[in-house]
Amino acid sequence: MKSSIRLLQERNIRIFLISSVSQALFRGPVGWILPLLLMQKAGPFLVGISFALANIEDTILAFVGGPLADRYGRKPVVILSSLVYVLGSLFLLLSLLWHGFLGQALAFLATICLYGLTGISSGPESAMVAESVKDKDIGKSFALLSTSSLVAKALGSFMLGLVYRENPIAAGFIILALSVIATVFYLFLKETLTPTRAWKQVSLGAHLKATLGAISSLGITSFILPLVVLVVCNGLAHGISGNYYAPYLEDMLDLNEAVIGGVYSVMTLLQTILLPLAGWIVDRYGSSMALLVGNVFVGVSVLAFSVSTSGSMAISTMLVSAGLGVFHGVGYRVTIARLSERSFRATLYGSMDAVWNAMFILGPIIGGAIYLARPALTFTVASLLLLLTSIPIKQLYSKDLQDR
Repeated sequence: MKSSIRLLQERNIRIFLISSVSQALFRGPVGWILPLLLMQKAGPFLVGISFALANIEDTILAFVGGPLADRYGRKPVVILSSLVYVLGSLFLLLSLLWHGFLGQALAFLATICLYGLTGISSGPESAMVAESVKDKDIGKSFALLSTSSLVAKALGSFMLGLVYRENPIAAGFIILALSVIATVFYLFLKETLTPTRAWKQVSLGAHLKATLGAISSLGITSFILPLVVLVVCNGLAHGISGNYYAPYLEDMLDLNEAVIGGVYSVMTLLQTILLPLAGWIVDRYGSSMALLVGNVFVGVSVLAFSVSTSGSMAISTMLVSAGLGVFHGVGYRVTIARLSERSFRATLYGSMDAVWNAMFILGPIIGGAIYLARPALTFTVASLLLLLTSIPIKQLYSKDLQDR
């Protein structure tokens, strides 16, 4: 509690908390409103093509946003992304008002904006949070913001779900209002990286080349390659298995929808409880410990899930893996923050986020093919990828010790 109060004394953390909660309140329900809306307006093809294109754009823009933030500052990119949320929310509202081809086009544009173009701020936001607090509080800051967003998503999904059931148009106006509120607060952020006169005289291409050179100076084999391997293995594992837990519980273990829904609710609650613990462990024992828990321990749990023969065992291992998984997110963000320099931090965040997002384009395709052949093997493959992360985590730990 004291640490949270101390963090909220930082202006940027207060603003990020308010804005991220405002966005999370509508991002929760939008996650299921958009697929339903697209399905109602044009069928499953539009759902698939919309989210596929959005994921591709999210991957590309996650990389683009980092260099832009390292060249022109974090705040402009964060505000630009927030304005895209406003535009996407407006398209969503208009798609509820219009039918026919225009309604389909507006729903498509809403998906592209809310799930694709907003990815440009993933790196800058992480860099800005890390640069707004002391090194000893970085882990707790990421945990605090993640926890508040998770709770807001759950509340927003429930409350706006009730509004949407009675009056979809009213829900659309509320979503638009929340996106505007988030943008207004972002305007008051304090920039954490002010470009120097020399930077402004260098072209974006030259700046990017110099940035990539600075990143490579961290050590290709000791830092960059292990980090890439970690992100690829983690993202691919979750991309392969993430969409198939619910079908597996229903088809192979004969659990009904009510039980499955309850499991996912408990998962969200458990993640909310464990996130502050993850932040404390990172700041107390180092990010490598959190990466170990969030990957290797999760891999063991997923492996146990793959061999489960009863519903109770499957649910238990699924809850353990979901809960411990939050340790990876905090550990990964802090690892980059502590081993990188301010001049290229956003680029590194954005590049790794792009790699991670790309795994969610490839992963579901691989997962679907494996699931068709042998359902349980889907989770076995995912667990092996997570266990494989022990190798890059060991190397990152060694790099961390050298830099201390």
